[in-house]
Amino acid sequence: MARTAESVAVIGAGIAGLATATGLADAGIPVRVYEQAEALGEVGAGVSLAPNSLRVLDSFGLTDRLSEIESREPLRMAFYNHEGVRSEDSEVDARGARPIHRADLIDMLSWRLEPDALRLGARLVGVDENGDGLVLRFADGSTETAAAVIGADGIHSAVRPFVVDAPEPVFSGMIAYRGLVPAERLPDWPIHEAQLFTGPGRHFISFPVRRAKLLNFVAFVAADDEMRESWSAPGDPAELAKEFAGWNESVRGLIDQIDKTFRWGLYDREPLPTWVRGRVALAGDAAHAMLPHVGQGGNQSIEDAAALVEVLRDRPLTEVATAFQEYDRARRERASYIQRFSRRLGLQYDGRHAEFSATDQLAGRDDVMRWIFGHDSALTARQVRAGGPSVSLPTGAAI
Repeated sequence: MARTAESVAVIGAGIAGLATATGLADAGIPVRVYEQAEALGEVGAGVSLAPNSLRVLDSFGLTDRLSEIESREPLRMAFYNHEGVRSEDSEVDARGARPIHRADLIDMLSWRLEPDALRLGARLVGVDENGDGLVLRFADGSTETAAAVIGADGIHSAVRPFVVDAPEPVFSGMIAYRGLVPAERLPDWPIHEAQLFTGPGRHFISFPVRRAKLLNFVAFVAADDEMRESWSAPGDPAELAKEFAGWNESVRGLIDQIDKTFRWGLYDREPLPTWVRGRVALAGDAAHAMLPHVGQGGNQSIEDAAALVEVLRDRPLTEVATAFQEYDRARRERASYIQRFSRRLGLQYDGRHAEFSATDQLAGRDDVMRWIFGHDSALTARQVRAGGPSVSLPTGAAI
């Protein structure tokens, strides 16, 4: 793989970076991925691939690969209060969704890349411009040159300062415990159902991964000062059990089976005024870090990949600055809306939104979810590239 100004450099080998690299490589665009970690991998947890991202993965030729990894069994979505009373089903939430273990998703997104298309142990420290292209500077003192740079390096992106000044990440006041439990330990659990339990100041989500052999859980609780500073740290199952004492038997029963968990402080950012500067663009959490309450962080990253591929497809890299402006118009307003909607929904789930009572939790939600799920990111990018309008926003569910 050429390490010259004739290739696109993708910084970060998470969901956004690997999806973008796979799509660009399939389109015949020279690409190389730079990842600061010494090995690919994700802390064990699950992600739900929604129809808007599955559409992209299908266009990248990954549907069969996904079916080799995960079940095609339809996933239902059920809502409960903290006492275990089933409150409402929402077909739109689960329609067409495919849960997957994050490590399996990373493997799926990287398996078609050529070995020399990925450089590990490469921590970017800066981007400079010269007459030959963009110069990437790494912590080990090495440099490489590229025609374009896509910063897909997360909420603490090293590329973002080159593109735009951004405020510090915003703490939500909540942390999330995440992990996996073998499904065989809970034989009565409905393994083809995603479940959301909501109660005062906290909520709990579970869904199956790895062909329903594992149950993925995410438990959201209020944070103290110590937790606030934790971006990722081992969690204590006993402390988690205390947080949900008095909740229904299903939640407490699952927590009793937890051997290991991690906890994350939940941060996002205010929507950025731009994602691009010249031949540099942002994608994934570097562009639109969002809270997990809509389950769209990874899905929006995959949408970014589709749009980037479409604006760069069959185009000389000398036109990359124009292509990135089209990408910004096709993606930024939509992702910014979903960032704000994720914030609001988290507050509603936990009863912390002053304007909404518990009975209003789902009011207008399904209309927004239909808008999210029904979107075709590649089509929108092609329309913008052809001079058409950017995406329209939903009129319901004010944020």
